[in-house]
Amino acid sequence: MTALPGYIICEPIKNEEETTSSGLYIQASKDRPSKGRALDVGEQTATEEPHVEVGDIIYHRRWAGDEIKENGVEYRIVKFSDCIALV
Repeated sequence: MTALPGYIICEPIKNEEETTSSGLYIQASKDRPSKGRALDVGEQTATEEPHVEVGDIIYHRRWAGDEIKENGVEYRIVKFSDCIALV
């Protein structure tokens, strides 16, 4: 699978769910940005930030991109403009 210019194909990394001492889930943990590992990076222009490379961990907007399944593996395809942090 190859990313088109302006897009990143990433493997989703699940956010850890937080619970209270009584075992109740904390809603705020579900509202956090999503995280993923870049598997393929489309062509970038000099003005596109951040500069992402294969293997980088990125945070992107929670509902950004499209989820696809290929051969039983989940992927998310996001635009560079939807990336909010690079780890």
